[in-house]
Amino acid sequence: MTIGDKVTKVGLPGSATTMTGSGHSIGGTSITINSAANWEVTTPIHFDIYSTTVVGTSEVETAGTRTQWKGIVTGTTIGSMQLKNGSDQNYSAGTSTKVVITHSAIRENEMADAFLAEHAALDGKHTAITATSLVTSGNVTIGGSLTEAGAVHSTMRAETVFDHINSGCVWSGDAYASTRNASCTAGVVYLAGKRLTVAAVTARSFTASKDVYCDLSDNGDGTAVWNYNDNVTNAASPALTAGRVRGAIVVVGATNIAAATSVNQGQETMVLPIASSIPYAVTDSLGNLICPRDPNRKVLGYRQITSNTTTASTTATQMVGLSMPVLIPTGRKIRLTVQSPAGSLSAVGNINLEVWDGTVGSGTRINIASNTVAGVNYLCQQSVIAVTSPSTASKTYNVGFYVSTGTVTINATATAPVYALVELV
Repeated sequence: MTIGDKVTKVGLPGSATTMTGSGHSIGGTSITINSAANWEVTTPIHFDIYSTTVVGTSEVETAGTRTQWKGIVTGTTIGSMQLKNGSDQNYSAGTSTKVVITHSAIRENEMADAFLAEHAALDGKHTAITATSLVTSGNVTIGGSLTEAGAVHSTMRAETVFDHINSGCVWSGDAYASTRNASCTAGVVYLAGKRLTVAAVTARSFTASKDVYCDLSDNGDGTAVWNYNDNVTNAASPALTAGRVRGAIVVVGATNIAAATSVNQGQETMVLPIASSIPYAVTDSLGNLICPRDPNRKVLGYRQITSNTTTASTTATQMVGLSMPVLIPTGRKIRLTVQSPAGSLSAVGNINLEVWDGTVGSGTRINIASNTVAGVNYLCQQSVIAVTSPSTASKTYNVGFYVSTGTVTINATATAPVYALVELV
């Protein structure tokens, strides 16, 4: 058994445990769990990690903390871990960090790759097959060459799987605050249903004083290659060429790449690039997902603010930082969620939270949540959710708020942000 095996068992889906030991640090390849009951030990296994927080009397998943992994279970240790989806992050040990067996689209793709590839064992390889396959039962004949079968599967995958980075392709600065060089790990990307390998990049010197957009395209030989587009710092994003996927935005100063936060690969917490007080987190300014790793593309857009914001307006006003450009697949429904962990009003009255299609006040209001505050400076939590079928693919959704009287303060911190989320349903 190796971590590269593509044919894997599931274990008992839904089996959940918690993280113990020293937790998990970015880049770590093993964790300790409380219990491995119902976890598969004869093959690698796919699982999710996420953090939870207590809201009122309920324990809920913390937004932006879910990651998907592949690893090998030995006792209560999961080793040889590979990040398959999401942004690697630190997880603390304890009951608030969940480790869960899930049905995984990534596992299904690996299983398909194993049987489409030439394979002799679990590593997905075998000697060449030249004969055609033919199965006859009664009056029904299923047959055709392996080439034809592969073509059918490739078409199905192109129609059901969104372009995404399946593994690797992680950029990092070679010497932050010192040079303009950065390197990228090797990886795998799916474009138009095709599985393409991506070679590692070593010590690439990026253009000074630019936001460099790094996009992947099909090289026509089973590989994908990086394309680099130099853009004005903190300016609107350049168009994404059809058939490509946006893998990263590297923010480069005059002499160096300042810090890890200068390398944007779609993390929810990113603050660079930034335009009109809105960081390009998860998507760029056009709605293109940055480093999408989900073949099902559940999340289309996300924005958050981590500091308090106020208004005394009695009419809808924009909540600065919560403007989400998104690109929506034709004919699909979306769910919009806005979550405010706490807010207070300086007088007895109403706090109103809204989600808008287009500009707040002049676009189309989709939904509103109104809370009556019974006492001065009482705290209240608010959320607003809407499901809609957009008529156009390109949308910008905004969050508005206002009061009936007094001044409202919407509380937000790095660990309890106010966020807006767009998902496919």
